[in-house]
Amino acid sequence: MKRFALFVFAAVMMLAAMSFAESPDLFARQDGKEFESSSGAVEGQRSAIQGSFQDGCYVLTVPQNGAGEWRADEMAQDPSVVKLAEASEADGVYTARYEPAGDGEATISLRHFSVFGVCDELHTFDLLVSGGQITEVTGGSYTASPDEAELDPSFSGEWLEKDTQFTALNVSKNEEGGWNVAISSPMTHGAWIIRATAYYDCEENAFVYANGVKNDLTPETESGETEAAGNLWGTLRFAVEDENLLLEWYGMEASDNQIVLFEKQPGLPPYAYPGDDPIEGAIANSLAGGEEAGNYLTAPGYVTIPCVIIHKTEMIDDAHAKVYGSFWILNYVKEGDVLKNLSGGEYPAVVTLEKANDEWTLTSMEVAGDGDDYAADIRRFADGDKELEEKYFSGSDLLSAENQAIRTRQIKAYVEANGLAITAYQDYGWDPVSLD
Repeated sequence: MKRFALFVFAAVMMLAAMSFAESPDLFARQDGKEFESSSGAVEGQRSAIQGSFQDGCYVLTVPQNGAGEWRADEMAQDPSVVKLAEASEADGVYTARYEPAGDGEATISLRHFSVFGVCDELHTFDLLVSGGQITEVTGGSYTASPDEAELDPSFSGEWLEKDTQFTALNVSKNEEGGWNVAISSPMTHGAWIIRATAYYDCEENAFVYANGVKNDLTPETESGETEAAGNLWGTLRFAVEDENLLLEWYGMEASDNQIVLFEKQPGLPPYAYPGDDPIEGAIANSLAGGEEAGNYLTAPGYVTIPCVIIHKTEMIDDAHAKVYGSFWILNYVKEGDVLKNLSGGEYPAVVTLEKANDEWTLTSMEVAGDGDDYAADIRRFADGDKELEEKYFSGSDLLSAENQAIRTRQIKAYVEANGLAITAYQDYGWDPVSLD
């Protein structure tokens, strides 16, 4: 049995998806003119919202349980169809009353916000107005924000905007809820810096720094707009696309509501041995490209960078070689300018290689077993060579000066070959190791 010295250096990065679901209880019953939204279409407890038709109007009520507050959002559609006539709380019940303003269709939404301003419930209802009365609820949806702690890891590293290459300088957790976001644009786009506190599933106003001047992005009046540098203002919010949590900027330049989508920086380049030792390269490429790397903890955008520690090489002839060594499979992700080690394992082994067409290829690999077999197999590999035996046992310590120097050299070669802005690598619980 192969020995896996498995060690996990970080928690699994969990990306939470925002769930939408249509359910029969979100449709109005025309017989009783009333419905109740109380079942859970997604995991979690849904609030008991009641909707009813009253004198041609539409009324939503919901008990105010616990901390936080309910808010009836402004409609995205033309308010000439439906207008919010009342939004108030009395005797522990929140009421939102909508009056018809003209025939057509409109969508209304009701959100619950936690004490930290985080939206944890969203209910939307599509209304039909006919003959000067709200006559039908044609659909609805519901979402609940996940535990913010599960979302923290997904905001590490840089974010790039798809087209104009805006870059997030910082996305960090806010102690009171939400995330502090700072986004910069390159000089070709006016060198704006957008700063905001954003919440999952909630829009938040932001502001822009340009040329050392702070420019607010919020409208000054209901009819006017405050233009920041470059006629820029808008809001930030998070969205889910293909189970990835993304950051969106709603830029309302010249009253044109354009969505700028920020997504995580593309993953690290795949590993290809960048050095000039053909035997070391054949082993490294084989380790990085094998199935074993995927058995360890991985994360989106990760790369496997092997650490090949060669103890002894025997040239059988010009085209065949036997190599004794401690070979490591190590998985990394990029966080800022540091490669963070996610996981890995050691493979003390004897490998055979064959040369064909001036290229070495790994043909076999015998790995020391687990438990008691580990030491026994290493002694068998050494075959009485005490110096080689000691090298094998020392190969299990990546923190030793000798092994760390080898690992640093091999990581630095990968970084330089791919032109990456990486200055160090780091194991969980240890200080970063500089590549200089």
